[in-house]
Amino acid sequence: MKIKYLLLTLACVTIIPGAYAQSAEEKIMIEGFKRACKPQQIAPGMFTTVKAKDVIDYINGAIFEAADKGFLTALNMMIIAGADVNGTNYAGDTPLLKAAKGGYTACVQALIKAGADVNYIDPLRITALLLAASRHHTGCVKALISAGAQPNLGKSVDPATRALITRCEKELQEEVQTEEEQAEKPQPYPGLAVIKPNANMSCKNDKRSFKAGDWVIVKRSSFEMPYTYGKVMSHAGKIYIEVEAGPKLWENYPEIYRVPAE
Repeated sequence: MKIKYLLLTLACVTIIPGAYAQSAEEKIMIEGFKRACKPQQIAPGMFTTVKAKDVIDYINGAIFEAADKGFLTALNMMIIAGADVNGTNYAGDTPLLKAAKGGYTACVQALIKAGADVNYIDPLRITALLLAASRHHTGCVKALISAGAQPNLGKSVDPATRALITRCEKELQEEVQTEEEQAEKPQPYPGLAVIKPNANMSCKNDKRSFKAGDWVIVKRSSFEMPYTYGKVMSHAGKIYIEVEAGPKLWENYPEIYRVPAE
């Protein structure tokens, strides 16, 4: 890693605002990072020499402190600067294990996004998922499961920890199922249509070929967005088109077009 790149990184990350109020301790840590990356004046015309190895060693150590204390801004700075998100400390911990232990969901998510191994097993046979679950950090548990963390890795856990993991898995499945159902559920009105109708799309004269519930596109009184979707409906032997403002007889629309095939 080149010093030039680190200085550029420093210039970029210092203008990124934190997602929360930074503590005094985190601000001190960030200032320490700045000093580590920039030559310091020690006398008139004399500056310290910044060595790439020293900076790399610094950020690879600082990322553990940031993860351990939930310093999201500092953590992101270390990630952007090139810290090893899968590095281990003297105890065999990774930054992800530290963040999971503290229950810092945002830090866990940032590390996962940066490529942290969610299934790493430490020397004590503990994973980030087991660590988060044992401390009832539900947000971290869900983030890890969503990223592919395997619940059966590592050592055996107590029934309460296993129950929490199972509950989070079930809730995530229900959330996915709900999202899929919402996506499949037909919306009352798909919205305004941005189309350039042509004669081949016109269906003004063949309303009998439609059945209730079919969609068409009709002209509306807006200059910027002149077309909208309408749903065909029938009542008392008459054909209507229902739009946002309510139903109107088919004959009341001067222009009616088929919905273009996707």
